[in-house]
Amino acid sequence: MAILAYEKASHYASAQIVLDREVQRQNATVCRTTGLSPNAAWEKALADKRAVTRPCPPATLLDLHLALHLALHLKRRVNADHQIDFLGQSWPIAPTKRSSITLIHHPLRQFWAVTQPPSPPLNNWPEILGKYSL
Repeated sequence: MAILAYEKASHYASAQIVLDREVQRQNATVCRTTGLSPNAAWEKALADKRAVTRPCPPATLLDLHLALHLALHLKRRVNADHQIDFLGQSWPIAPTKRSSITLIHHPLRQFWAVTQPPSPPLNNWPEILGKYSL
């Protein structure tokens, strides 16, 4: 974001130009350890059959997927009426037999109530009991 401010990019079109230029610059940067650029390293991994890609998660899970790396993970007790207490409020969740759940909290934006903390690789998503915007 600092580069966008430095470049005085105030609109999407100008920000996209800066982003495209920065991606090209980063992809041309050579790693001191391997002597390869990111693109060359990827091509080498493909040639060596070491490259592994996964499809993007469904659009409905994309925010959650991205939040996993940026968000806070918190344990919460499930009340008898299938509600959880969080941020001074009670929040209804889908019925579950679990006595505690995990919240994935993206501060000031949203949070998800899930049955258990997700763990990589994210092939098996935990059951989502609720999603809330703040």
